Amino acid sequence: MESGVRPLLPFAGKTGMDFYSMNPETTLPEATLARRRAWSFGAAFVGAMLFLTAFAFAQDLSEEIPTDDTPDLVPQREGLTIEPYTGPPIFLPDPPPVIAAKEVKTTLHKEYFDPETKKNLRIERSVVQYSDDSIKNHGVYREFYESGQVFVEGHFDRGVPADDWKYFHENGSEAKSVSYEEGLLSGVVENRRADGTLKTRHEFARGKRMGTWETYDKTGELLLREEHYLDGTPDGLWQTWHTNGQKKQQTPFVNGHKHGTIIQWSEEGRKKAEVAFTKGKRHGKAHLWPADGRHLVQEYKEGKLVVTKVVAE
Repeated sequence: MESGVRPLLPFAGKTGMDFYSMNPETTLPEATLARRRAWSFGAAFVGAMLFLTAFAFAQDLSEEIPTDDTPDLVPQREGLTIEPYTGPPIFLPDPPPVIAAKEVKTTLHKEYFDPETKKNLRIERSVVQYSDDSIKNHGVYREFYESGQVFVEGHFDRGVPADDWKYFHENGSEAKSVSYEEGLLSGVVENRRADGTLKTRHEFARGKRMGTWETYDKTGELLLREEHYLDGTPDGLWQTWHTNGQKKQQTPFVNGHKHGTIIQWSEEGRKKAEVAFTKGKRHGKAHLWPADGRHLVQEYKEGKLVVTKVVAE
């Protein structure tokens, strides 16, 4: 091959561009290569100049159009100072007065187990009607069994139960008698079975449990449960008994929480457990005596079991 001559690519594109540089076997005269190098350098120089010009123009444009025009277009104002009002007092108009509904009339209202035939009276009550068309129980109130026997009879004072109320079994025997003060249960309430035997005796003070509450066996003579309350809260020693009269459990309460030692006994009188409580949580030692004769001791701390051990087999 002649010096200074490179192999030629056998074709050129339709755009007039050839692809000499793509083939390592392609050759051109050295003069042609020099011209091409000069042209490439010039094109690169012109491109760089165009890029710098465009960048400078963009910089100028960004300076002419600020990204935040608030300081230039919206004048800043000083904070407003509101002077306190020193004139005469201004009174808002009073709301319209609420006019209490007036009693219009009192009637005796009756409901029946069979509304069509109006047989078998179910409810008989005295009601007062007001000027706003509302009604309230006021006066006598009675409910009946379907047999016609009175179930309950009492008295309302403008919608509030008042005075003494009595409840009856269907055989006519009295089930219980209660008293109301300003709509709240007050006094001792004895619940009796249909045969007349005492079932429970409760005490209330203005709607709250108070004093001693007792529950009796079917004879009405043997006490099975005794509870104590102070202002609606369990307080004092609660006790239960087996039906043979043997004590079953005793539980001390202080201000609504189990506090002290709870003891349990079997129906034969054998001690089954002693568990210490503090403010409603097991705390301290718990002794357990299962029927198999073992003696177990558990240690509790604030309601959580810490350890269990067998003292005797």
